[in-house]
Amino acid sequence: TIIDGKRQVYGFSMDSAQDNILFAVSQHDIPGDLFILDSTGEKRLSWENEDALKDIELSIPQEFPIQAEDGTVLQGWIMKPVGSNDSSHPLVVEIHGGPHAMYSYGFMHEFQVLASKGYGVLYTNPRGSHGYGQTFVDAVRGQYGGIDYEDIMTTLDQAL
Repeated sequence: TIIDGKRQVYGFSMDSAQDNILFAVSQHDIPGDLFILDSTGEKRLSWENEDALKDIELSIPQEFPIQAEDGTVLQGWIMKPVGSNDSSHPLVVEIHGGPHAMYSYGFMHEFQVLASKGYGVLYTNPRGSHGYGQTFVDAVRGQYGGIDYEDIMTTLDQAL
């Protein structure tokens, strides 16, 4: 592992000696900024969205495992509405398209808007999503709306 953490590294470049890595990160509370990894460690180089975010309260997703009926462990996240201490609130279940897309630890603007308007947001990577190996991706080939639907409904049941 060279760069780790619960975030999405969506671009990188190395110098010719491969001593320094410049990389672009998005995470739950950072829409996108630049970092560098050199011999002294990792340093953040930019704060491009700090002014826009300084007066905004964000909802930080809580990651949780989902146990599918066949034993497959899925990855899910739930975001509580901003400022809510109430355990009862409307919930939006976000379903990515593709089906071979993938939710990650990246900043999700749409989800933040929903959370700021009083909605909880639930999302997962059902079978067919990338990032979990080719067998996971192939599980929906020729049968969309089957096991992927079941995964989403299981995620909803377990979140509730």
